[in-house]
Amino acid sequence: NQKDPYLARARSLFPKSPYLTEVDEKGKVTHPIGKELRQIAKTASLAANYLAEAEQVFIKMKADGFPVKLNDVVAAFDQIHINYRAYFRYVERNLEFSRRYGFLRTPLVGRKRVLGFWPKATDVANTPVQSGIADIMNLRLIEMWGCLPKQCYLVLQVHDACVFECRVGEPAEKMKKLTEKTWSREVVIPKSDVCAQERSFMLPIELKDTTKIDGKVVDATRWSEL
Repeated sequence: NQKDPYLARARSLFPKSPYLTEVDEKGKVTHPIGKELRQIAKTASLAANYLAEAEQVFIKMKADGFPVKLNDVVAAFDQIHINYRAYFRYVERNLEFSRRYGFLRTPLVGRKRVLGFWPKATDVANTPVQSGIADIMNLRLIEMWGCLPKQCYLVLQVHDACVFECRVGEPAEKMKKLTEKTWSREVVIPKSDVCAQERSFMLPIELKDTTKIDGKVVDATRWSEL
């Protein structure tokens, strides 16, 4: 599911659930129970990706108000390890590499992150993911920089998200088209120390137009007016 990867994960964890089949035009699940299952899948899979324990996730989800049982979280973790066993083998390989050489390189740009010869397994698991999205954002934003329409400015980048400020009308429409064009290409990860062979994938993006409030276009001159 390119529109919502966490929904795809929920369907892999709860294949018999009828609540994950109802989606809107944006590919978002609409049933309340389906939304809860998606959130469980998102929390559990992100935690498992970073080598968290099932008990930690259970405590976090209970604190967030989710009516889950520890046995359910453990079962979800077990299924994640089965479904994504290649990923966990990948983490083990990176852990062995870092223990031998003391560092890992980022997937696209090849920046070196020194982890030492006794790295934390959680840091090793985290590094390719976080540094990978940083590489992608840096490369694509540099590419967009020379093509920005007039009256459009990059004002904020936070991890895997960025905010552009544009005038309503033609500048905003040009900015939208530029964004869609830039991110419509596959991300290609070359063969390297952290990738045994070249891989490519589409990175889902979500464009949010803050000038539309209750379906009406608002032409604001201050952030506080949006």
